[in-house]
Amino acid sequence: MSKGISVKIIVAEAGGTFTEQVMIDSSTAMQPQIKEVVCKIEKAMLGEALTRCRWNRGVAARVLEISYRSILYKMKEYGLSNKELTNGQNC
Repeated sequence: MSKGISVKIIVAEAGGTFTEQVMIDSSTAMQPQIKEVVCKIEKAMLGEALTRCRWNRGVAARVLEISYRSILYKMKEYGLSNKELTNGQNC
């Protein structure tokens, strides 16, 4: 039977809830697994904000309370460049 830690991260905002659960093996370093979970949540939140704001990066940055430069960096980091508009809620 393997020993490990089950971590469930829930981030709730007015626009939605993001949940990620990961089983962390106690025999490995936790840092890479935690970073992976944080990256998944960041990408989901960024994508949701961009969709809701009709890909207006300035407005999405204000909604997320980050700088415009940070949103550009995160978009590049996560490969978010698709500007297809969806029928999501507007900001």
